[in-house]
Amino acid sequence: MPKHFRWRKAKPAKEQPLADPNQNTRDQNKREISGDIHVRGEVETKFPPDIAEQHKTDRKEDKADAKKRYVVELLTLAAVVIYAGIAGWQGCETKTIIALTQKHFQIDQRPYVKISDIEFIEPPMVGKPVRINVVLKNVGKGQAQNVFILRHLLFRPQESQFRVDPANIDDGKLGRVIDIGDSVTTTATSVRDTYAVGESYEINPADIVPWDGTEIVLFGRVAYEDRFGNKYCYPFMMQKANGSMWAAMMGMHIENPDHIVYWNELCPKELIKEAK
Repeated sequence: MPKHFRWRKAKPAKEQPLADPNQNTRDQNKREISGDIHVRGEVETKFPPDIAEQHKTDRKEDKADAKKRYVVELLTLAAVVIYAGIAGWQGCETKTIIALTQKHFQIDQRPYVKISDIEFIEPPMVGKPVRINVVLKNVGKGQAQNVFILRHLLFRPQESQFRVDPANIDDGKLGRVIDIGDSVTTTATSVRDTYAVGESYEINPADIVPWDGTEIVLFGRVAYEDRFGNKYCYPFMMQKANGSMWAAMMGMHIENPDHIVYWNELCPKELIKEAK
């Protein structure tokens, strides 16, 4: 009796992972190498020629731009310094012009006090005292303030008494005022000590000295101020011989013929001062 065969479908084989050809090598290295492993290395990269050239060009342009900026900044700084210098110079010039303008204005508007007349109260006679009226007038454009007048009268034999009044003789006193165009009169009298009289009009008759017929010397000063505080001084020194006119004197001798005090020295420098 014939046998019957049954066909069975073959089962698909299970997929097996592929063998790693380096497996044995790694295993071998694991077996042969022991300890720590340190790996060092360097990576070198190079730009392509066209990129490197472009980079060089960019750097050159950056340097050129920086140089241009530096030049522009330098020129700007120089312009600022020059402008500041010009502005400062103009400011100084403006201040100078203003100060000069103010000074010229004060000079133009200042008072001028001077002798306008000298007259004897009585004609001089030998053996009698001499009294002289000195007329002072403000011929300037401004009011003369704080005016102090010192006048002295000597005969030629008395010239050894001559000296300059100190600058501080009027300190602490309030002087008179002479308005524009006005005049004031002060009287000089022949006395034993002309410096003891000062501005006083009260004279002791016992101090009066009669005229001896010699030259009469009249001298003194007028110190005053303007409304701006500037100080001025007007000195005068004059002589008159018997029968002659009054004449200006350049100076007088003190103690010996070699020592001369000039007329402008009657006004010490402290009495001539510009206001600040």
